[in-house]
Amino acid sequence: YLVLKETGAKLSLPELQSVFERKFYNSLELVDVPILYKKEMSDNSSAIKLGKNMLGIFHEEVDLDGAIQLKLSNCHSPHNYTTKTASRWIYS
Repeated sequence: YLVLKETGAKLSLPELQSVFERKFYNSLELVDVPILYKKEMSDNSSAIKLGKNMLGIFHEEVDLDGAIQLKLSNCHSPHNYTTKTASRWIYS
């Protein structure tokens, strides 16, 4: 969305998948706890494959034209009880 907003052009699927994979591996370097994988994602490569497949569906199915980004504050999740700013999508 940010690339579309800044440049007016949507990332191609291979570009989007490359960014996902790079961010995935970069975030692994930041965790201090072991990652537990399940049957559907038994290791890093299967998690990346699933993520890329999901991005393929998103890229094909979701139309970002007319999308706006709202900043919501005080969002809480069961895993993080600190105040954070979250971005949510609303499609018109």
